[in-house]
Amino acid sequence: MAASRLRIGVLGASRIGFKALVPAIQASRNAEVVAVASRDGDRARAFAAQLGIARPYATYEALLDDPDVDAVYVSLPTALHGEWGVRAAEKHKHILCEKPLATTAPEGRAMQAAADARGVILMEAFMYRFHPRTTRLLELVRSHGGAMSGIHSAFTFVPPAISIFTRVRQKLGAVRRRIIPPALWPERVASAVDLGRGALFGLGSYCVDLGRLLAGSPPIDAKAVATWSRNGVDEHLTGSLRFPSGVTMDFECGRATGARQTARVQVSETFLTAERCFVPGRGPTEILEERGTSVTRHTIDPQDQYRLMVEHFADAALMGTPLRYGIADSAANLAAIAALYESARSGGRPVTVQTLIQ
Repeated sequence: MAASRLRIGVLGASRIGFKALVPAIQASRNAEVVAVASRDGDRARAFAAQLGIARPYATYEALLDDPDVDAVYVSLPTALHGEWGVRAAEKHKHILCEKPLATTAPEGRAMQAAADARGVILMEAFMYRFHPRTTRLLELVRSHGGAMSGIHSAFTFVPPAISIFTRVRQKLGAVRRRIIPPALWPERVASAVDLGRGALFGLGSYCVDLGRLLAGSPPIDAKAVATWSRNGVDEHLTGSLRFPSGVTMDFECGRATGARQTARVQVSETFLTAERCFVPGRGPTEILEERGTSVTRHTIDPQDQYRLMVEHFADAALMGTPLRYGIADSAANLAAIAALYESARSGGRPVTVQTLIQ
């Protein structure tokens, strides 16, 4: 591709797209946003007007048919990633897809097969991997030489107070979903359970990915316990992963009494801790290195991890630069998530991850 800037269309007028990804693309050195699509035309037009995007579309198909779109950023609910990732590849569009890549490992592989067949790239948008602090954390783990003895992570949030009006809207939405066929649900009222939402998909996928990144391999088994909503969505989940080296990771995700983003690693007698480890904001960040009473603070300069991710993706699309990670990572993450869900639904019994990777 001879162009100097990758022209990206956004599938789904999502909050993360509005707050983080579109501004990052617009600030990047090698990409631009040229279109946005939503099943709600008014929503697409409002999204485009607020962010200065030239072409709003009322259907995803219309955006994919636009010859001036080189790539798509898929910010749809997880259960729609597989279908629209494949459709984008069939239209010869490069794909940057929100995490998790899909709902199952086979679905993710189908997306990759479609991308390979058309010569386009597919990348999962795990932006925290591009922050220099993540790189520094890995360097510190390796610098201590000893085997890790434990990993802990948390990604939790405090749910906002729900007004009586919101509760009424939720009940009306539930009634509507029972009456209208699922194929006709607009994206904003489709149920969380049908769209692949929940604590593990939305937040725990970060923790699982971090554990695999630090351990350097997929886990071999998983255990989890969840708190379920009335419509079958996991609102809070605690999990444990065991890796071939013997190191274990425990994590929690979802609704909690406090908002936390924590990574804590024990290597020999040293503890490495990174707070706000997934969405650190634009300010300086740090890693605490603790050994007994000795504490060292490693400070990392401010960075926009979303922009760094977008530029890496655009370099791969425009110049063929190798992706930092690919479908093997995504499939391993989805396999671990599947095992954790199976364990949680069976009362917390251990589930072997390898049998779910194929």
